Amino acid sequence: MIKQIYSTQSKVKLQIKKIIKKYPDLWKLKKYEKGILLLQEGNKLKQNFYIESGSVKSFVVNTLNQTEAVISFYTAEDLILVYRNDLPENIDSILNLKVIENAEIYSIDSNDWDKLLKKEPLLLEILKEDLLDIFNKLLKRIEIGVIPTAKLKYDKFVQIHPLLQYLSAEDIASYLGVSVRTVKSFNSKK
Repeated sequence: MIKQIYSTQSKVKLQIKKIIKKYPDLWKLKKYEKGILLLQEGNKLKQNFYIESGSVKSFVVNTLNQTEAVISFYTAEDLILVYRNDLPENIDSILNLKVIENAEIYSIDSNDWDKLLKKEPLLLEILKEDLLDIFNKLLKRIEIGVIPTAKLKYDKFVQIHPLLQYLSAEDIASYLGVSVRTVKSFNSKK
């Protein structure tokens, strides 16, 4: 099953690029520097994103100690769906999206997204495949989460995650649920 999920991703990514080229007036390409917030918790959900190049993380902020809890990482050719037309209007975001490597990112606002869904029936198929990608990321996250030791969690993360070179020890520690000191000790042993 997981191999099937991986094999569909390249097809989905090609289709998204075709749709962007077919409807260039609906998509806006912008360059972002590392550290820029694409979406901040509490802001309205008004657009979706497609990463042309670079990397983004999603996270929430723990209100008790103001620390980040990393949820997921996105890389080039990933579609980040934060707006859905089945959500109540003017809903606030519960997460943050932050650029972690200089990036070029397409955005499409909510009205244009809805128009595109009507014009392009293929997009619904693409969304189904994207849901499989989200499910796959969740499986990886769960797999790492149940590993009993910090070292084994870290080793599995290094094995399956393509972003390692761009991530800070803080981001890796937050994602794995271990201390920054632990991650730094593993990094120094490479």
